[in-house]
Amino acid sequence: MKNSIKFLGLLLLTVGLLNVSCREEEFESIGNDSDQSILPNSNVANLLVRTSMKDGSDDNILDHASCFSIALPVTVIANGTEITVEKEEDLDEIEIIFEESDEDTDTLEIVFPVTIIFSDYTEAEVSNAEELEDFANTCPDENEEDEDIECVDIVYPINVSVFNQTTELFDTISLEDDKMLYDFINDLDEDDIVNIEFPIVLVLTDDTELEASNLEELEDIIESVIDDCDEDDDNDFDDDNCDNCTVEQLQAAFAECTDFGVNKFNLNGNNLKSQYDDLSFNFQADGSVTATSDTENFAGTWSANGSGNDITVMINITGLDDFNLQWTLNRILDTPGVTMITLVEGDGNILRFKDACTNGNGNGNGNGNGNGN
Repeated sequence: MKNSIKFLGLLLLTVGLLNVSCREEEFESIGNDSDQSILPNSNVANLLVRTSMKDGSDDNILDHASCFSIALPVTVIANGTEITVEKEEDLDEIEIIFEESDEDTDTLEIVFPVTIIFSDYTEAEVSNAEELEDFANTCPDENEEDEDIECVDIVYPINVSVFNQTTELFDTISLEDDKMLYDFINDLDEDDIVNIEFPIVLVLTDDTELEASNLEELEDIIESVIDDCDEDDDNDFDDDNCDNCTVEQLQAAFAECTDFGVNKFNLNGNNLKSQYDDLSFNFQADGSVTATSDTENFAGTWSANGSGNDITVMINITGLDDFNLQWTLNRILDTPGVTMITLVEGDGNILRFKDACTNGNGNGNGNGNGNGN
């Protein structure tokens, strides 16, 4: 009987040792290189945490705060018009309303209660505008340095393997988004050995893709681009509209409609919009442009050169000297419901064209011909 017990004990011990050995071999088989293991509080771990923080600046038009964002959907009233913002792209609708009128003072009312999400993904419920302002006052000032890294994004999913030396438990995890990566890094234990499956693809703000083949390359890429972009941590939603604009995008926007109206025109302190309400502009891909009404016809040329916020647009139309300036492209707003092209020049000169193919006359008077391509 004693021999049987001893044999059983030895058998269980052997099985246990084999089990541990198998777990270690399984972990080693996917690359247990200490130089490629993420250690808690290491530089690369901290960089990944900062890169995966939730960016609160995308909805500053709503909350004027860069350290948190409002959970969607949310209902707002912009200059008297109720809008339900269900996705980030819907924020453009608020900008459209704000840009429509030259005379009004823009107002935005949020329908409370709302939930706000902080950079660490914790949440708080906000009952009124006063509470929201109190939370906003805890954020850094506009364009003040903060922790999150916004100049690079990680392409998901990324796969990681984890071996805990104390519990001898092994696991593989697929991280699907920033929140999962943020939580994973913050939950690391000192006894965890963590390996990332490479390569990892990172995307810069200009859509350039970079590939990291190991932890050292990953660390180098993130560190090299930390300050390479405008994080837009301010409340001027109009200051970066063309960070990623291209001449091709402008040409494509004009090509979508043969009928653009003057939606806004301020020149040398004067509002000239009403003088040109009846004109329909057609910007052709060959560089020609026409402006017509029931009684007048004008013809000329247009061209665009540059990239991003430095795209120069030249307009030269015989008989329409007010338009004939060297403009800078400020914004291309191209949504399924509206296309608007905003040009600026000098100190306060602004010219905005709005398509009339789906919205009546682009000048907002509703008397355009609405002819499309």
